[in-house]
Amino acid sequence: MRRASWALLVCSIVAVVGVALTTTPFDPNAACCDHLFYRSMAYNLFTVTRPSLNAPPPGNSLPQWERQPAVARYMSPVNALNRQPPFIYRPVAPLVARLLAIPLGGIDRGFYALSLIGLIVAAYFLALAAWHLSGDIWPAVATIAAFVAIPTVARTNLFDYMLVDPLAFACLSVGVWAMLTRRDRLFWVVALVGIFTKETQAFVIAAYLLQAAWERRLTWRVGAAALVTGGLYGSYRLLLPVPVNTYSLRTTFLGVPHPAVVLGVALGVFGVLGPLAALRCRRVPFSLWLLPIVAGTFVIPLFAVNADRAYVFAFPFVLLAVFGVRPIGRLDRAATLLAGGVFVVMEVTATLVGPQEALLTVVVALLLIATCLGAQWSGRDRASLVPASA
Repeated sequence: MRRASWALLVCSIVAVVGVALTTTPFDPNAACCDHLFYRSMAYNLFTVTRPSLNAPPPGNSLPQWERQPAVARYMSPVNALNRQPPFIYRPVAPLVARLLAIPLGGIDRGFYALSLIGLIVAAYFLALAAWHLSGDIWPAVATIAAFVAIPTVARTNLFDYMLVDPLAFACLSVGVWAMLTRRDRLFWVVALVGIFTKETQAFVIAAYLLQAAWERRLTWRVGAAALVTGGLYGSYRLLLPVPVNTYSLRTTFLGVPHPAVVLGVALGVFGVLGPLAALRCRRVPFSLWLLPIVAGTFVIPLFAVNADRAYVFAFPFVLLAVFGVRPIGRLDRAATLLAGGVFVVMEVTATLVGPQEALLTVVVALLLIATCLGAQWSGRDRASLVPASA
């Protein structure tokens, strides 16, 4: 088992580094917008030590973006870059990037290293969870490949490498693995780090509490851990001074998107894996505990413009529902691996030759879905003979 675990770690490193080698990073001074706040926070969160980083670079389009009506409702130039909600509520990644910048020789390198490490950790612990559930090393490897192939996971965050999402992915994956293996202390340590990395960690906390309540593990210690985590985060938000704070649910509400738009964006993020996860989740009972994460990812776009970056946080449910299935025979195992293969091929094809040519693989995807359904239906009578997944 130790060799297999090391093999998954090596696969995670190779996969993420492989994407990094084929992705040209952006210019943080020329591009807009979120990363400018995080870069400033790395040095100016509590005391302004780098004034040059606390204002938009010359020629940057951030001032024009802040003047847009939808943005101006909750953002103010008076806050500069170091005290602007919601970025100010996510201090962990900028501060860790600053620490990494010391030996690496610059904040840009610090953020890039943090993004690499975060993606590797996320892929590795997600693969460990898939291995634990499926009992098979190859679906775990497929989990790594599919995870890094999701457009808004590796490529986006190695292009715009100054975001907090890679570290948030890592906290989410480690939290899910801790849920699965019942490592409660580890879960709450990661939950505390994660909630100060990005608010999406609250979704996995909700999933954990739901699981604990169902399993009658909702003790006073669990309640105290939840209260301490929530209390520290809430106190930070209340006590941190913000010159002009108009950030609220009311000022950030964008409206309810049309269901067709939601479906289109979700399919754009997960491709064929989304429908397969819906079909196969009942065969991975643990994945059902992750539904609060899915529900949360559909709430975020009500208040955030980048819906694709929001829906991607449903990756633990989608990937574990697909690759965490304990196979019933060779056909079922082959269908699971083929799911990952088709998804990776579709995403790589879209990256290399464009989305129109990538649509040619839809035929293969349809054949894949038919194969998976056939495997599921043919094995339904034998399912009771196979031990249920955790």
